[in-house]
Amino acid sequence: MSRFLLVKIFLTFSLIGVYVKANEGCHEDCGENAFCNSCGNHCEQFCSNDHQKPCTKICLPQACQCEENFVRDELTNKCVLKENCSSG
Repeated sequence: MSRFLLVKIFLTFSLIGVYVKANEGCHEDCGENAFCNSCGNHCEQFCSNDHQKPCTKICLPQACQCEENFVRDELTNKCVLKENCSSG
């Protein structure tokens, strides 16, 4: 097999791998007050958080994240304003 063909096959499979990795996560609708974050949701705030936790700029697989000024309500799994969190 020629070197050119081997390189072409390798590049094809590499691009397929990149495409599949880029499309992981966010397969469902993120819902109201949320968006698909290409760096994941490790910085998302929750109703139970009393203070802002440190957030690193490390990208994780895509995931739904609450929009700015909204927090994730653990009981409903929805993004709400802090004052609208479920009690519990």
